[in-house]
Amino acid sequence: MYGFNVQWHARETLPQIPPDLLFAGASKAVQGTVQLLTPVICWGDSRAYVFDDRVHHQHAWLVVYGDGEHVTGGQQLVDFRHVSAIRELPNGIALELHDASGRTAEISHLQLQGLTGRDRRDAEIEGLPTGMPFFLSDGHDMLAAEDGRAYLAAVPDSLAAQWLFSNGRLTHVATRQVLGLGIRPLPSGRDTGRWHLSPEGRLMYGDGARGLVADDATSEVLLQALDKARLETRWQVMWPGQGRRRKAEGLLVDKLEVRLQVAEDYWAGTSDKIYFSINGGARRQLLAEGFERGTLLRVPVDLAHLMPGRSVFADDLDSIELYQVSMGGTGAQWRMSSLDLRVNDQISNRVLGSASGWLKPAEKANWSGRVNWLDWRHEQDQSPLDYAGLTYPVDWLPMLADWRYWRSYDPSSIDGVCQLIGVSAGHVLAYDLKEKSVVYLKPNTKDDAYTWVYTPQGSIIVKHWDKATSRDQYIRHSQLGAGKPVVCAGELSIGESSSHLAISDLLGMINDASGHYKPDGGACLGHVLERLAQLGFDTRDTQTHSRA
Repeated sequence: MYGFNVQWHARETLPQIPPDLLFAGASKAVQGTVQLLTPVICWGDSRAYVFDDRVHHQHAWLVVYGDGEHVTGGQQLVDFRHVSAIRELPNGIALELHDASGRTAEISHLQLQGLTGRDRRDAEIEGLPTGMPFFLSDGHDMLAAEDGRAYLAAVPDSLAAQWLFSNGRLTHVATRQVLGLGIRPLPSGRDTGRWHLSPEGRLMYGDGARGLVADDATSEVLLQALDKARLETRWQVMWPGQGRRRKAEGLLVDKLEVRLQVAEDYWAGTSDKIYFSINGGARRQLLAEGFERGTLLRVPVDLAHLMPGRSVFADDLDSIELYQVSMGGTGAQWRMSSLDLRVNDQISNRVLGSASGWLKPAEKANWSGRVNWLDWRHEQDQSPLDYAGLTYPVDWLPMLADWRYWRSYDPSSIDGVCQLIGVSAGHVLAYDLKEKSVVYLKPNTKDDAYTWVYTPQGSIIVKHWDKATSRDQYIRHSQLGAGKPVVCAGELSIGESSSHLAISDLLGMINDASGHYKPDGGACLGHVLERLAQLGFDTRDTQTHSRA
């Protein structure tokens, strides 16, 4: 195998996994115990791992760490999920990857070597990962591009700030333009130099005499001579999803509607024009021109006009502002009784739930409302926001003891049963199904934990479990799942971490100790981790365990 070999490693021995990817392992018997291990391709100092894609649930990535510690390249594996084995092919120049569904993919030794970050075996690592989309940050802002120019942006659209590195060139993902050819700053089109990110963070071109430097005054970036005597722009590679809450695919806004109910008070209508904006943007859209009291206004939002050139998720909607333009008629003052945002004809957010004050023309917005994430609800039953992820079937094994003790199978009637909502301001938020209120979940000690089930609808239902409680008071997983089949079940522990200042409560450990639900060897836990990431949990250090 020309120095290539396959080993099996545990999760805790792996280097840092990019945030948009997930550990994938298989159960292996080691010294009489079953452990979750992953196959690793090893050659020299380099290592290659197969990780599942967090966002695209049917794909995986082959990720190469050229020096054994830092990501230097990757290759997407389409229709491949949960690596189960890696074997050498008889030709001796390639390896065959197998997934849990029996599908295969092939990778050659030459392809692997090309992802080590070196243009030749004895060269230094170029510092930019090959074949995987990434961000470039100066520590505060992201390098983005549009209209043939490169610039810095604090919160750019994700696609506008993604880059690909291959054969020495940096290519903008959205436009496919090359930094230095289609996008300024540009060296000569005949220049054959390569981009290189030094260990000190200098993004250099060619022989290293020139580099990419940000102009603090204009936010544009320039290719200019590097002065090693003074501090230049220090660039670093960041991964999509790093430092940001993962967004569920179901949150992508295809259709947005504003619903405004005019109050029933006499003279609550107006003959003026009312406009609105989203997130305080400079662009406005007409809401209505003249309306009577009691009118229900339903206006489709022109997203292409108000928020051009970007994908919009429901949790990107922070505020809505109203503007009034006087038409010189009567009844300039008006008021509303409610205002809702409706997404994809499925979920809605009541931004205003009670009558507003009397509104009249103003130089700026005469009313503004904040969009609270916790106020999103399914329109059908007004349940908290709950998106389905990729389900994984398990068998339900009912217990006669439950029926004998007349245990409740309606989780909303049990004290303390909650639906996990997410992480906010360092706290774990949950929705108490019985009390219909938002609560904080406390970190665990060695004497307690949370029992949980993951439903096919994508929600994680939890209940605090004091391990000293008698078995008669123990709430079983089948009760949390309303007696119906679930995707996965078990226990989890929430722990405090000092290494993450923005999040003090983290999900620490999950084990598939489901009891009533037949475990599947822990394979479903990957989907639970995906869901937790969508809710804002940092799962990079989460330890997963399973037991039958």
